[in-house]
Amino acid sequence: MGYPVKWMVDKTAFRHICSNWKLFKEYKKMGDREGVFMRNASTTKILGRGKISLKVTSRKILSLSNVLHVPEMHRN
Repeated sequence: MGYPVKWMVDKTAFRHICSNWKLFKEYKKMGDREGVFMRNASTTKILGRGKISLKVTSRKILSLSNVLHVPEMHRN
């Protein structure tokens, strides 16, 4: 967990997305056919999927499963 990372919360999102593969505790590569449709009408590839553990402000650990690895995302 030694990476200072800011996360954006979107209450309407139904998937968690992270651009930095180093944050993944578990990771599985995805096929080339999977992608994410972005708000600006473009699409980008999903390279993998896995689990991330975040230290929240209350100092507790929040584990997110099925997080998508999308390097083209500028925010987590």
